[in-house]
Parts: sequence; C-alpha cells; structure tokens
Amino acid sequence: MRSGLREPDALNEKVHAADGSAIGRPDMQYKDARVYVEYEGDHHRTNKETFRLDIVKRERLADEGWRGIRVTELDLSEPASLLRRLSRYIPPA
Repeated sequence: MRSGLREPDALNEKVHAADGSAIGRPDMQYKDARVYVEYEGDHHRTNKETFRLDIVKRERLADEGWRGIRVTELDLSEPASLLRRLSRYIPPA
C-alpha cells in the first residue's frame, strides 16, 4: 500500500460460486475487480493434496470470472516487479 497499491477488500475470506457452494479462501481479494492473490509456498508444490486442491480452487474461481495472481518467494524478492504486475489487474482505490 505504501507503493500505491490499494488495500485488499478481504483476506482469507471464503468465496462462493453463483450456486452458493464454497470455492475457497484466497489469500487476498479485490472483489470489484474479481482479482485474487495467492502466495504459493513450497508446500503448494510438494504436498500432493494441497497441489490438487489448489488446482480445483483456481479452476472454480476462473469459472466464476475471477482472475488469479500467483505469487512465490521469488516475487517477494523482486517487489518492484511484483507491484507492476499487480497494478495491471488491481484498479486504484
């Protein structure tokens, strides 16, 4: 936010499909833009169940019109690049 990116609308809040079923809890949500951000720690890759559930969640959110932005440790080491990427999808406040 200090760099101009607005505060997310929600953190780890459950998202529901149009039919009312729960999809998941993205790390950060920008509801008006239908954009969510997920931090992908290494366990998302190494834990088979987490990996599979992440794919299902990502696909269901896409089916509901959400755009997902995946963030890794590498992104955090290059914050200026990450902020440029996020600003393409997250409108200002």
